[in-house]
Amino acid sequence: MIFYAHAEDVNSAALLQKGFFIPDTAFANFRLGACFDNVTSKNLKTNHSNISKPKSKDWVLKGSITLNLKEFIDFFGSMGEQNLSLEFYQKNQKIHLHNAKSFYGEVGSRVTLIQIKNTSFAASVKYALSHTSNDFAPSFHQWFITTGLSQKVFLLYPYFTISFMGTNLNVHPSKGSKIEFENEDRIGITTGISLSTGSYIFLNVEGLFLNETAYSISSEVRF
Repeated sequence: MIFYAHAEDVNSAALLQKGFFIPDTAFANFRLGACFDNVTSKNLKTNHSNISKPKSKDWVLKGSITLNLKEFIDFFGSMGEQNLSLEFYQKNQKIHLHNAKSFYGEVGSRVTLIQIKNTSFAASVKYALSHTSNDFAPSFHQWFITTGLSQKVFLLYPYFTISFMGTNLNVHPSKGSKIEFENEDRIGITTGISLSTGSYIFLNVEGLFLNETAYSISSEVRF
């Protein structure tokens, strides 16, 4: 299934230095978060010559849990609900597929590679999938590699990242038929900003361009 695997601030592992319960000196801590992702344009293609380039709209509402080690590396997982609308032409016939309330999940890691004063260079990897049992039985897999820079400016952390991703989407618009889609452009850029005092909680807003057009709003709390 299609969805936007948002990059977040790649320096999230080092963003919150203090939590509600776990001492700052502890080797490990954890965060809980929530995120809304919205894709307004997904650049997909197919090798089927009689199928047009599809149009799609997609949103995901998800919750996450993150294990953090020494404000250096994150290991995270997310689960949520997805809503997808996909439209294309096959042999001049318009086909519209809509899928609601499908299961969505992802796992990944992010690490702060270099930190010099208020500037950080970090990277992340992510694998995601989506599944539903409705009539057109879509199946989706996506991997996502991101690297970028984050800069602290008072309470704001603007960042810029470059991402490389692979997407595979299979749909069955009718019994016995199968159509495969993949992303047309593998390279994407993300720009966003986080807001935090460095303690307890941060808020994040970002936009993704090139390989798809999307935005996300998220927040995490450190315990």
